Amino acid sequence: MRLVFPAEQMTGMIQQARAALPAEACGVLAAHRGRICAVLPVRNVAQHPQQGFVMEPGDLVRALYRVDRAGWTLAGFYHSHPAAPALPSPADVAVGEGLPGLAQVIISLQDPRRPQVQAWCLRPGEVERMAISTAAGQLPEEEKPLSGAGQAAVLLTALLALLVVVGTAVLLLPPAPVLPPAAP
Repeated sequence: MRLVFPAEQMTGMIQQARAALPAEACGVLAAHRGRICAVLPVRNVAQHPQQGFVMEPGDLVRALYRVDRAGWTLAGFYHSHPAAPALPSPADVAVGEGLPGLAQVIISLQDPRRPQVQAWCLRPGEVERMAISTAAGQLPEEEKPLSGAGQAAVLLTALLALLVVVGTAVLLLPPAPVLPPAAP
């Protein structure tokens, strides 16, 4: 499995983690067409935020609603380890096992000048490291939503294709049988 982050999304996630120091930062990852398209911060309301994270329920619901409303896919969650490596803790594994198949991205700030970012897929009894790649720029042009003119062109093309199919089907129909004349 691989996560593809546009550079600005990765940078934003790391900046949030640095800004939260000495506490852990956390948030939601959204994807569109196989790429992370949004990093949605969620407040950490843990009793001891330097040692763990608890996502603020209202923030979490708003982030998940935004993912759904935008038509994105929930790719996973992220959080930081202010003074530990980017490896899942026992608490991370317990949470991740309840969300199988979703990415768990951990940002280690043991050296804040050189953050380490690792992604994990956690399933019951299994911890799998995921590859991360960083892509420059926004979504490629072909993945951006169509403009109004583009949508009209697609609709017109679909209508023309429908007319061609219906016209061809009519031409391929066998001729109607000749009916005998009606009796007087």
